[in-house]
Amino acid sequence: MGEAVGSAPSVAAAPAGQRPGRVLKVVFGLDCAGTCSYCALKTSNGFPRARHARLDPALAEPKIREVAEKYEICGLEVGAGETFDQPELWEWLLALNARELNVPVMAFTGGLSKQTPRVLDAIAASSAPVLLLFSYDGRRSERNSANWREVEAAFRAMKARLSVAPHVTLKLTACVAPRDTRHLKENFLSLLDLDPAPFAFRPLKRSFNDSEREEFVKQLAAFLDEASNRG
Repeated sequence: MGEAVGSAPSVAAAPAGQRPGRVLKVVFGLDCAGTCSYCALKTSNGFPRARHARLDPALAEPKIREVAEKYEICGLEVGAGETFDQPELWEWLLALNARELNVPVMAFTGGLSKQTPRVLDAIAASSAPVLLLFSYDGRRSERNSANWREVEAAFRAMKARLSVAPHVTLKLTACVAPRDTRHLKENFLSLLDLDPAPFAFRPLKRSFNDSEREEFVKQLAAFLDEASNRG
């Protein structure tokens, strides 16, 4: 699919006479203002390394249509980096989805882009279901220890702005780096304090040593006990 559009393999063969299903991933560009040390896209294959690299809709649209003819597109995943920095590409993709695909959309955001209001307005106006995974690792995490107040304020503002858009789901999503294991319970409780709804998390694809794995399990168990006590 070229440099900016790709599809994940289907988990099972399609029944006879049906096209295989695919979730289509669309990457807007690499020029993210974020400084996440664990950004997978920065070290992955198949994407341009140049700063200010951008997806070109004129090139991407024919490729998306080509994939849609071959596969049953069941969703769009928008990533990576801070996709909200590209409001014009969001508006283009949501319009294309409304015209031709009509599938759910999923994307990550760190919430701190200056273009967030414009993107949220486009998402709220879209008829397609949208899942926004808000990236926040907690108050003492490797990523957010220096800006947690700003990130939490951004989440609250985003949640309030999307309160009139029932087709949009906003969900906190955390990553766990090895050195975050010492503060895992505290970090996860800060997510729970921010929003009592269930959140998602995943350990990063790094090497966790034996002591870090043990601490991870210990801290996670303590968090689950506290969360259960809270109901």
